[in-house]
Amino acid sequence: MPLNNTLTVDLGNRTARLVIVTITRLHEYQHMALNEISVHPGTGEPGASPAPPFSADALRTEITKPVRQIPRPGMVDAGNYYAEVTPHDGVPDNGGGVVPFSHGELFDRDLARYVGWRGSASAPKTVSVVFDLLADHPLDTIKIFSKAPNQFWGFDEITVTYRAEAETTYRIATRGVRARTELDYRLEIPMTGRSARFLRIQLSRGNQYLHIPLSEIELTRGSGQTGPNPAPPLDADGLRHELSRHTKLADQYGQYLYEDWPGKVTSDARLSEDREQEWERLEEVSLDRAVHDRYGGVKALGKQPAEGFFRLRKIEGKWWFVTPDGYPFLLKGVDSVSHDEWGYGTLYKEPGGGPREVFESLPDPVRYRQAYATTERGDVVSFVKANLMRKYGRGWEREWRKVTTRRLVDWGFNGLSKWAPAIRGCACRTSTRFPPPPM
Repeated sequence: MPLNNTLTVDLGNRTARLVIVTITRLHEYQHMALNEISVHPGTGEPGASPAPPFSADALRTEITKPVRQIPRPGMVDAGNYYAEVTPHDGVPDNGGGVVPFSHGELFDRDLARYVGWRGSASAPKTVSVVFDLLADHPLDTIKIFSKAPNQFWGFDEITVTYRAEAETTYRIATRGVRARTELDYRLEIPMTGRSARFLRIQLSRGNQYLHIPLSEIELTRGSGQTGPNPAPPLDADGLRHELSRHTKLADQYGQYLYEDWPGKVTSDARLSEDREQEWERLEEVSLDRAVHDRYGGVKALGKQPAEGFFRLRKIEGKWWFVTPDGYPFLLKGVDSVSHDEWGYGTLYKEPGGGPREVFESLPDPVRYRQAYATTERGDVVSFVKANLMRKYGRGWEREWRKVTTRRLVDWGFNGLSKWAPAIRGCACRTSTRFPPPPM
């Protein structure tokens, strides 16, 4: 559709002797009809002293020559790209190496043709392509097209990242998913106010037998000027290195950078507000002594002999914990209540000692020295501890214990597990400790 189709191509002030029209069908059983070609001369005179007419062999040779795309107004059509894995389909992309925008399949403006990575038992589940725009460009939108010939072609997830030339790490422009039934996939990414020299597209397939098609990339310029004095274009090694660069993921509080949610911390002042609001709610929280003894034992279940320590006792054929005061006890414990659990620390250095550049910024290592440690995993930072120091200020450990104890009581817990050394030492009647059983 439509059955009657007319295509008009505006060539502006361009001159030509040879014009190639390429018609593509999705399968060989589709019939092709071409009724008429009209060429309208523009202003100016024809070229003087032309060479003789081409023979059939010479015209056949012209058809096989690489096509250099004409840059479009308002588009970024100059640059190079490199695929981490050489594709099986798409000319000249399947030759590997650096591909110019002007000759590549991804910028030929033909959605019917694609660069394809075939699936197999040894195929990688992730394929990445990096684009060098040759200079910093203000962008308005990035459009990505992936037209699949059938349900055996596609991908499951896509991540697009970008960086300006002066930056050393990438930022996420978008992440998306694709249904296997979505044959004509189109993704439009707003980029207003952002500039980039480098883009990366990562395509992931859950099933490595799935073939991946990538049909077309369109980069629409935004307002502003192209960055001055860009560094030279990157070669294959340089573009390969771009694929291994980090992507910024976390802000200074250890939160994911690219989403917002209710309660997300946006400033130290917000943490202080949270502290005041929570304490106002928890200040009067305590065990209901009409219902529980001082350890959380349930009085309504009847009193047993009190022996001064926690023990096990069979009551009416069932085993119970019994508190030091002699009341049956239903243990509802929390596995980990500790700011000193460095297993939850985040690595901030690479194995070689260089910075792990995934953070917008890190807590000040002097002011928040207690938030840093060296473990068997390497050098780590605890955003939990740094945030507690920001939230509670001087005497933060004492304040944290006080609030956390009341918070656990408010939630209905009455015990702690092995990973709770920081709160276990506080003199809180609601914290439960088990001394060694008598020998």
